[in-house]
Amino acid sequence: MSAIAATLISILQAFVFCCIGPTVLLFGPAVAKSVTVVQACLASGYLSLMNSIIAIQPDSVMVVFEGGFYMLTGALALAFAALKSETGSQMMKGMATGYLVAEPMLLLGSKALYSGVAGCTRLGNPTIEFPQGQPLGPEGDEGVCTPESKKFLMCFYIMKALLWIATIGSGQLGIIFNEFFLVFSSAMTGASMTVMAFKDLILSIATEAGGKELAEKIAIPLAGVTMILTYSLAGVGFLVMRGMAKRFREQKARKNRKKEKAKQEAAKAAAGGGTDGGAEEAASVDAPEPEKEEAEDDSANKGGKKVVPVDKGKKKIDDDDGPLPEPEGAARFVMKYCGCFLFLLKMMEKLETWIEGKLEEKPKEDKAMKKKMQKPKLKKGKGNVVPENLEMAQNLKATAKAKAEEAKAETKKKAEEVKAEKKELKKLMQEKKKDDANKKKEAKKAPPEGKLPPL
Repeated sequence: MSAIAATLISILQAFVFCCIGPTVLLFGPAVAKSVTVVQACLASGYLSLMNSIIAIQPDSVMVVFEGGFYMLTGALALAFAALKSETGSQMMKGMATGYLVAEPMLLLGSKALYSGVAGCTRLGNPTIEFPQGQPLGPEGDEGVCTPESKKFLMCFYIMKALLWIATIGSGQLGIIFNEFFLVFSSAMTGASMTVMAFKDLILSIATEAGGKELAEKIAIPLAGVTMILTYSLAGVGFLVMRGMAKRFREQKARKNRKKEKAKQEAAKAAAGGGTDGGAEEAASVDAPEPEKEEAEDDSANKGGKKVVPVDKGKKKIDDDDGPLPEPEGAARFVMKYCGCFLFLLKMMEKLETWIEGKLEEKPKEDKAMKKKMQKPKLKKGKGNVVPENLEMAQNLKATAKAKAEEAKAETKKKAEEVKAEKKELKKLMQEKKKDDANKKKEAKKAPPEGKLPPL
């Protein structure tokens, strides 16, 4: 029963990890929130849950159920805390990275330690701590490599202590070197998930097909291959993400600008939704237009060229519509030839958008105010009865009208001031023109130099 369950779980896990692992490995910073959720699941006991499912027995069904419940609630709480707190996110990324870096080496070292120190020569039934089979001593020698023996316990606690030291120490390093661990943690998470998908599936199939003897033979070589592949893939992913760093930063900046713009528009709409909007519209409709004559005079004063006013607040070119920075190095090859990974990236981006939507704090609606802002409805019955909120609606309408009139008067006043300034400027130009004409006349009447005026 446990072997069949292990194979089915390994197949399902391989499918999921093959979809998520390469995406996290190559494009981690582009879907940072999704990576945080994945790391929160790993840190909340996902691997232990899988081990308990593989080693399930009729009397341990509730243990699996409780483990799944606690893993889910713990992952949600840890992911939410990490997404809301930058320091918490940095620490979690560091701890997850330390665990994933140490686990392949300790897995290979534990095989040698249990066989060389504790005298273990074969594998027993799967347990939560040993999902591929608990190490056991030679048959017939019950005193060697048992869970009660001192050497076995020494090996067990040495492995656990080293794993915890690496995990906690890396958590502190994650805070100090947060920019490095943002990329490196994604690389290690993606590499570990990708390799784990195939490693567990191969072991499960080997155990089911060839028995424990075959699993024992391939355990140590497979652990060595797992370590090499994990670190190699992590190195490739790190180089790819470094080559796309500029692209990721630009994407993040554009996304933040769009969010900020949307917030400003929402705040503006909320602030002037029913009253100021009407006032601005009325002011823009009723604003007086400048006369043609004044426009011609103004263009004449500028040397015959018509001056078009420029709105300084409006951008000539929208930076968000420009091309993103080109990837560099190995990232260029991935973006050009690995289209399946880009498809997986789009799927992860949808998850990223969903997470961001859940994290956004939506303002609470005031139901009482919303009810008052609705159009008044007349009650049915004998005659029409005026509803209670009619007075509120009339007050809002009067306020909007007053603001519209005030804006209209202000616009008209400004237009008159501009008109007066133009007239004054026209007057000054005319006076200057007259002065220039008088000077020219006086210059013509004056006699040339060296000659006396006629008698």
